[in-house]
Amino acid sequence: MHKLNPTIALALFVAAIPSLWAVVAPFIGVTVGAATLIVGGFFVASGNDPKNKWRLLFGMWLGIPWGMMAVTFPGLTGWPKLTLYVTLFVLGGLAVLISSMPGIRNWVDTAAWLTGWPFQSLS
Repeated sequence: MHKLNPTIALALFVAAIPSLWAVVAPFIGVTVGAATLIVGGFFVASGNDPKNKWRLLFGMWLGIPWGMMAVTFPGLTGWPKLTLYVTLFVLGGLAVLISSMPGIRNWVDTAAWLTGWPFQSLS
């Protein structure tokens, strides 16, 4: 049996699955379907290395609560723009510091964490 070239297989997967999800998702009530295009692009930009999939996935997952805090905290004070700045400053710095800690850096990709953060605002 002929083995499919890995680059062709990746191209077909990235072209078909995220695009299909982005189109179908709104019909089933999911409003963040286009985020799959971003994630696919991020995976490719990260080197297409399947060995990094868990680090990327955990980083994206950690971005979700970060995004929830970033959109919630500014509305809790009388100074939303200042609170937004402080929130983004603190959460961004913490994401970099936490993900660079020994042990954690083996499980979490910093760029994925920062990339996953805005997905919460898409919902």
